[in-house]
Amino acid sequence: MFCIQCGNRLPDDAVFCNACGNSTKPLNPSAQPMTGLTQSSRITTQFNNSGQVIPPQINGGPQAPVARFESAQFGSNPNNPQLPPTQLAPEQFSSNTNYPLYPPIQTGPHPYGSNPAGQPVQSNSLGMSSPYQSTQYSSNPLSQPWQVPSVPAVPAAPPPPPAGLQQWLIRTVGPNLASNALFGVSLGGALAAIIGALAAIISISIAHAIAPHINLYSSGMTGEDVIDYALGINPLHSVFRDGLQLLLIMNGVGSHIQNNTDVYSYTSPLDGMLIIPAIALTFGGYLAAGTDVQNRVQSSLWRGVSIAIPYTILLFLMTTQVNGCIPNSPAYICSTSSSANNQLTMDTTTLLLFGVLWGALFGLLGASIKLARGEWRHRFYLYLRSNQRPQVVGAIVGSFIAVGIGAALSFLVVACFVAYTSYSSLLLARTPTFITGIVNGDWASLTLWTMAWGPLYGMNVFFFSMNAPVSLNATNNSTTHVAISLFGSTPQLSPWFHLLLAIPVICLFFGGRASAALGRVQDVAAGALQGALIAIPFTVLVMLLTPLSTITYSYLPGNSSSGGGFVDSAGVGAFDVFLWALLAGAVIGALGGMYQKSTMNVTLSQVFKPLAGLVTSLSKPGYALFARVSKQPKALQRTSTKDWLFSTAFCSLLLLIGAGVVGGLLVGLNQTLTLDQNLRMRDITSVVLIAVPGLLVLCTCAVALRRDPIPVTASGMPRGVPMSVSSYTGPQVPQYSQYPQPPQLPQQQQPPYPQL
Repeated sequence: MFCIQCGNRLPDDAVFCNACGNSTKPLNPSAQPMTGLTQSSRITTQFNNSGQVIPPQINGGPQAPVARFESAQFGSNPNNPQLPPTQLAPEQFSSNTNYPLYPPIQTGPHPYGSNPAGQPVQSNSLGMSSPYQSTQYSSNPLSQPWQVPSVPAVPAAPPPPPAGLQQWLIRTVGPNLASNALFGVSLGGALAAIIGALAAIISISIAHAIAPHINLYSSGMTGEDVIDYALGINPLHSVFRDGLQLLLIMNGVGSHIQNNTDVYSYTSPLDGMLIIPAIALTFGGYLAAGTDVQNRVQSSLWRGVSIAIPYTILLFLMTTQVNGCIPNSPAYICSTSSSANNQLTMDTTTLLLFGVLWGALFGLLGASIKLARGEWRHRFYLYLRSNQRPQVVGAIVGSFIAVGIGAALSFLVVACFVAYTSYSSLLLARTPTFITGIVNGDWASLTLWTMAWGPLYGMNVFFFSMNAPVSLNATNNSTTHVAISLFGSTPQLSPWFHLLLAIPVICLFFGGRASAALGRVQDVAAGALQGALIAIPFTVLVMLLTPLSTITYSYLPGNSSSGGGFVDSAGVGAFDVFLWALLAGAVIGALGGMYQKSTMNVTLSQVFKPLAGLVTSLSKPGYALFARVSKQPKALQRTSTKDWLFSTAFCSLLLLIGAGVVGGLLVGLNQTLTLDQNLRMRDITSVVLIAVPGLLVLCTCAVALRRDPIPVTASGMPRGVPMSVSSYTGPQVPQYSQYPQPPQLPQQQQPPYPQL
């Protein structure tokens, strides 16, 4: 006998080949013969004159009558004729150890590298492996037509485990209530209102504490009264009522004051203290979305938006505590029998409008933070890289970036202006004594006024810098209209005001760059077009902000003897800013898009490279101090955001030291310097103390926001994303090259079969 693998001659009773070690025993000597095979499934093996094997032909190929192996039985059955001596059937080979057709099948590893079904995989000594089970297929795999096996589907990733807040809710109120949508929405809205009210009460208490406690003002006004007016509220001389009133004013709710039969109304939608209810509402939206334990996107977002309903209802309940008598000075008591008492009533229309608006907007933000599971900014960058409409998304995001930079720079200009002049001429001031109090006031009133009113005036400065006219309208017996703009005002403004043109240039230039970068354009022309596209969403966004930046003050007399009423307003009209925003957005945005895709970008980056080196040098003391305070190794990982942050802190410290030195010199030279020179140096120092750290903070925020906090691996998958494809460890989908190929008989080193 001969070995079917290497052709080595072996004894007739050999079990293993001495040369290659393969077994010579058949797989199943007692296997039943195969019957019922069609002509197309017969296999023919041919031998040439020298005894070499010719590869068999499968599925009815051309046959050679030299030697045939047929799946038939010996006998007298007419369907199975007796084979001649030169033809051998596979049944003979199953009992003949000299010429086994198929060597024994052994259990081996799965061809995919893993066996999801947990079934043994069979492979033979010919080097062929099959993923099929012997109980499902014939013992002769070549007798069946070849079929590509079905690819095992990758199972869906299990939902992420509950977050810390969700686990706390489950432990506290139970799993049923912790997953209830109504409970989550109600709890989120209630906590947002309660936290906002507590924060407002604490803020008004701190403001009253830093106010001067001596009477420096006329008409019996105290320092607390001036602080209340600076924050935009009416003094009620009750911390609880003042705090709730401040919360309503933060949300943009208007107020009505009734003096006998006369009614004074005041509305200022955009308030700088809106940051307090915004944080509370974001937390409420996060909590409401946390009751969706299955983390479904649509359900979580709807729960976050829905907190606006209970939040607005609670604001209406708070108005019952705020509405009522305004205590008179100096008794600070309310007497229903006194006709001199004023009555305060909060406006219900603006309460409903802004309660629903801010509740839905910031609740949606909180729900999105919950869905991102601590990676909100990374998920946002991932969406920007993978969305199907990069041009549209790039234009919208670029417009938001432009408005954000413009609003921040405008607010910084207002803060510097207040610090330089130490005077704040409030538009539509309630009483002349309030202006006198601010003029003769202290740093506390100016600081709080800047915090509360600065964003509103900053937005008007932003519109004003685009040459949009700021209109002052007064409708009394005769309508009065005054418009102030950079060009064409009477009297003509100082030429220094033309420096405000730098604000729209800077913000729209960076907005165009962001649009071109996110739009995935490839050349300068496409970058210019993509940058110019921000003009449309930028104009729409600016027009939507104009009503929020308008102050309205009205007077309605109770009888005709008091004269006619009036409505005064100050702000920018939506259509007044339309043309200028559209034109500036298209031109300057196109320049920014061209710069982003031009070689000038790389050249100027090399020019500004020393500035980065200066920032890195200034940040070294910050790294050393942070490492010492936090007890971490000195070699902290350096990032551009940390460089700018530590540089900002170090520069601010140097400026404080310099301001102290300048103050000492002014005190020491008070007999040498005149009063005007002394005040001028003080005002310049105050502007520097605000402008330089403010610009550094803006640069730090810009550097931090322009980078993805989670880097992307070389394979394109984000590093560190939980439950992502990159971290999936289940059964893998085989590649095309890993599919099992049809078995083929070996064609090289065939054994020398003896001629029959």
